[in-house]
Amino acid sequence: MSSPETRFEPMTTGRLLDRAFRIYFQNFPLMVGIAAFANLPLLAFQAIGLFREAGADLGPMAIIAGVLAFLIGIIVVAPLAIAATTRAVSDRYLGNEVTVGSALKGAWGHVVTLLLTQLVVGLIVMFGFILFIVPGIFLILSYALVAPVAILETSDRTAIRQRSWALVEGYRGKVFGVFLCCGFSERFC
Repeated sequence: MSSPETRFEPMTTGRLLDRAFRIYFQNFPLMVGIAAFANLPLLAFQAIGLFREAGADLGPMAIIAGVLAFLIGIIVVAPLAIAATTRAVSDRYLGNEVTVGSALKGAWGHVVTLLLTQLVVGLIVMFGFILFIVPGIFLILSYALVAPVAILETSDRTAIRQRSWALVEGYRGKVFGVFLCCGFSERFC
């Protein structure tokens, strides 16, 4: 029998955010550990930029290393961190024990599927933005759950996109609201 915390049920946006924030705050060290892993390459890139602005001559190899660190951070590490966070939250929500290492290991097992799926979704969304901004936003909202579906449900890349689309169907306004809340909290915190 599941506890009230692990019951699966439809939730309002407010209740969903409340439950998510509660899980994140109760597992703050775990979330910080996963986020720290994701941000190390980006931190290296920013440090190189700061040294360059301060007048230090790092040479072209250091700049190339910084750009590579940034690209690896964006293309590989950030999706891996999203996947690890999804795995960690899912395991904690279900009452399972989880560590930063186990979450990252669980995510690493799906990294190729996740990266290829996100590449296809990125191209689809880019095409939507080329058509006009509104289709691009619609597509971003439709594929918002690609990473959780890839980690928790299936490894078939077409099924991942279809499942994300189906899960968001009828709830794009709520997903947009969650994106706004997360964007504002990231911007002002």
